[in-house]
Amino acid sequence: MNNRVAAVTALVAMLLVGLGMYAFKREVSEPGADRADLAGSHALAASDAGEAGALTPPASRLPSGPSNVPVGVILSGDTRTVALSAEERVWLENHQFLSQEDIDAARSIPDEVLQAARTDPRAQTLWGLRLLERGEIIPAATILANAASHGSIYGYEQAAVALLKQSMEASNGVSYTDAANQFRARMEVAKILGDHRADALFATYFPDYDSQGGARTVQVQTTEFLRQLGANAQLQGTATAGPDPRPNAQLWADLQQLQQAGNASELIPVY
Repeated sequence: MNNRVAAVTALVAMLLVGLGMYAFKREVSEPGADRADLAGSHALAASDAGEAGALTPPASRLPSGPSNVPVGVILSGDTRTVALSAEERVWLENHQFLSQEDIDAARSIPDEVLQAARTDPRAQTLWGLRLLERGEIIPAATILANAASHGSIYGYEQAAVALLKQSMEASNGVSYTDAANQFRARMEVAKILGDHRADALFATYFPDYDSQGGARTVQVQTTEFLRQLGANAQLQGTATAGPDPRPNAQLWADLQQLQQAGNASELIPVY
């Protein structure tokens, strides 16, 4: 057990160092063409969609208060998009965990407007998700990885799911083990960026994964994926989005314990 703890600790330390290596100093010059395009997209969205700033972060549309939901219901769905506090809801909005309402509200924004806003995480997330809907997996994954460089953790996770499904469905020589290790590495990136619910997403697809057997491979791939995020941001002259821990890690663990103890009907405030 001590050896396992030491190995995990060393892995986490190495991954954090890897992230630090690719965090670049933000340019302080005047906003470039991407920001000008984004400003234009706000105006276009307001004109076409009939509402002000469809790309504006939707924090102003947060519910006025929580709803009480049974533990079992919370844990039966995609827990990545669930907030157990107002602070966690803000975190979700900041990292582009978009609701279907947000996605639908942006459908009137032309493709070229979203595509041009290269350094805006919301625009790039919307653009990447739009490509996923069209079945354009590889271009979508590239766009969503770019969004992740600028803070869209949700975009990165959705790209990882799409790439996983493609690799498992296509006859392209990717083994089950290789697909699992690549997906594990991408979820490690999401965790380093701050989303502790990435483990739940991974378990949805690989509940019996052998973490010890693939540890070395995952470590190498995670470091490479972090390098790619940093290199992408550097090419655009911006800073890589650093770690931003999602609130309520312990509260989520408590919910798991409640369900395991047979208290799935207990009501929990959801924001």
